[in-house]
Amino acid sequence: MSGKRNTTIERILPGLRPVRSLTAAVMILLFLAATAGLGAATSLTVTGVHKDGTENPVNQYRWVLEEDVTFRINPGEPTADILAVDFHKSYMPVVAQGDNLNALAAVPLDPDKYYYVSVIPREPGTYSIGGAGFKGSDGSVTVYLNELPLPTAQITIFVHEDMNPINNVWDEGEPGLEGFRIILEDAGGRYGISAGVQSQDAFGNPLGTTYLQNCDEFGQETVPPGEGTFFCLDGGSPIVDIAGTGLLLTGPDGSLTIKNLAPGKYGIIIVPPNAVQSPPGSGNWVSSDWVQTSTIEGTILIDAWVKANEPPFFAEFGPAGPHTSFGFVPAGPSKPYVDTTALSGGATITGQIVNLHLSRPPQTAFHNGGPFPHTRPWVGLNQGAAGVGRGVYAARVNEDGTFAIPNVPPGDYQLVVWDDNLDLIFAFHNLTVGTTNIALGEVPVFQWFTRLENWVFYDQNENGFRDDGEPGIAEQAVNLRWRDGSVYQSMPTDGEGFVPFDEVFPFFSWLVAEVDFARFKATGLTVTVDDGGAIDPTDPWTWEGQLNPQAQPGIPTPNIFQPNTQKYRTERGPVLTQGFQGFLGQTSVIEWGKKEYAPGENGGISGIVFYSVTRAEDDPELGFPEPWEPGIPRVTVNLRDASGITLLNTTTTDSWDDSLPTGCPPGSNAGSATDDPFVFRDKALDCYDGMRNWNQVRPAVFDGGYAFDAIIDPATGEEISPIPPGQYVVEVIPPPGYEIVRSQDKNVDFGDEYTPSLLLLPPKCVGEEYLVPPELSLFPGVEAPLAG
Repeated sequence: MSGKRNTTIERILPGLRPVRSLTAAVMILLFLAATAGLGAATSLTVTGVHKDGTENPVNQYRWVLEEDVTFRINPGEPTADILAVDFHKSYMPVVAQGDNLNALAAVPLDPDKYYYVSVIPREPGTYSIGGAGFKGSDGSVTVYLNELPLPTAQITIFVHEDMNPINNVWDEGEPGLEGFRIILEDAGGRYGISAGVQSQDAFGNPLGTTYLQNCDEFGQETVPPGEGTFFCLDGGSPIVDIAGTGLLLTGPDGSLTIKNLAPGKYGIIIVPPNAVQSPPGSGNWVSSDWVQTSTIEGTILIDAWVKANEPPFFAEFGPAGPHTSFGFVPAGPSKPYVDTTALSGGATITGQIVNLHLSRPPQTAFHNGGPFPHTRPWVGLNQGAAGVGRGVYAARVNEDGTFAIPNVPPGDYQLVVWDDNLDLIFAFHNLTVGTTNIALGEVPVFQWFTRLENWVFYDQNENGFRDDGEPGIAEQAVNLRWRDGSVYQSMPTDGEGFVPFDEVFPFFSWLVAEVDFARFKATGLTVTVDDGGAIDPTDPWTWEGQLNPQAQPGIPTPNIFQPNTQKYRTERGPVLTQGFQGFLGQTSVIEWGKKEYAPGENGGISGIVFYSVTRAEDDPELGFPEPWEPGIPRVTVNLRDASGITLLNTTTTDSWDDSLPTGCPPGSNAGSATDDPFVFRDKALDCYDGMRNWNQVRPAVFDGGYAFDAIIDPATGEEISPIPPGQYVVEVIPPPGYEIVRSQDKNVDFGDEYTPSLLLLPPKCVGEEYLVPPELSLFPGVEAPLAG
């Protein structure tokens, strides 16, 4: 069991089967709807920009107005309220919506606030979406929309041998590699959970499809035929010349261009010719002959951002080149690369690759940590002190990070380090070899990511602390969410109750960790936070040398249990979420306690109110939130009896912005500026986004969540009883600008459709029935799926 502290696990419970009441979960999906204005304000002008540069007014459109609550800096006016020492806002409040010309002028605005208006044309297929920011005191705002269709994008990819030298970039003389497979992922315009593997181009045809390009500028046949240079169109769609197969392989020079893509953010994965998935179906490709060395921000996937009419090269700093470039070394996990001609000497280079552990700011010292439990490093040896020669050795290190490079003749060399998952920042170490062996000892290497280890355990005594003998629980979902409720990463616990988030990007901003509680009640948690700096390997709270435990002050509430040590914090009760911030090479640990519900207990009713960005289902009863859809804070949610009449409880959905984490050690807003070592312009700082606040795990919530666990007396607000088993109605009161999703609100018309399993039926809809109108509300003229 990797990363464990000193505790005895007697047995593992593989997904306990509770026999009593569970937790009811109700997801409520809302979408933005038109609202009427109330008074004089700012006039809106929408202008269409055509491909030839000419402009025309657009008079039929929909708009949504949001308050812009980002930080504003006025030159010459110093302020302590800046993003560097505060939290960026999670939610931009919706102010109004409309679909009438000049309707924005009827919305009263605060002259001292800032706003952002987004516009989409009323008629689909005419113009793209657009938007503009403005201040409430501005008299007018203009939004420009680009004419459709937009030009497509393309991505150029180059796969090469990385041996001259081994250094994770292309160098002159390194040949391209033919026959390497390319997997394209749609990143969905974000980080974390993506929209998945993409196999089709912007026109719905398999990747690799080519189109006729011998027509005139209007897409029509020329006279005589075939003498044009523009795409041929049929009903606005390009005419296929050669249909692609979706299989993308590099050519003889190691290059490939993926054409006819929609503009966006993509991820590229390269699969060597003989690679297999290990374990099967995991998406983790392993080759016995090739190992990847290249990454730009960690992971084997390399991002490509491409715009409309993207050229076949990427230009940022320095000379232009391919959008993505991948280097490989001809070696495998059990097949080192050894140049026996070059390595014919008598010396051996030995060492151990370990984590380079940063100190907490303002300290700058580096310290050696333990070996890497989540990835296996590789070492390479280049000829020449500055790595100017060819690579002569490449091999995977042992599980404990140790390595030995034999038969090295005297000379200058460069040791390089990378790893299986490309989680380590490629490292270079110059050395000179004589006639005797060289023992490098520990070789510290930076990581790209921070790590959050999660354990879900059976909390027999319900004290929120994992005592000896309390086993892990399998198949418990653990999420990392953005503060707005959308999902960044998600994973179930393994057979030991363990979930390692090994690749959490150090965003310099907080995330929210969440544990599932549908089958088992939450009893509490224990957190161990990495404080950086030197690590004492004899301390059991370093989790096998991975972290230096941060002193954890207690929280003044009855549910917090602070033991004699301050190396961890234990919180008792139904704890489901924690705010989290981490930095590269740091590891924090959360142990989540669970137990089956006792007789007469249940988990109440909980759920999330989402903004339904993607409305794909014909029947909204079958709708479910997508990972990229955010929660909506401050929404009123009511619990009623089965008749829908009697009010039993009411609440509002959680808001990150209204419930910011507090108590970040060291320092507290309760103290004075002179007592707090973290001070900016006389403002005593507590928790905030940023490196100086360092690694933290504190109580926090994400946007949109709600829960009911009791029946409340409406007259006194006092609890009458816990919620008994039975049927209930959950009512949401849409805030201004939102509506409950209906059938005619569908806004996509593609994607897979499935028949739901009878083992899990969706909650029944309540309220008055209505007749579905004949057309979609967003696109008049397009038939609604359930019309009539």
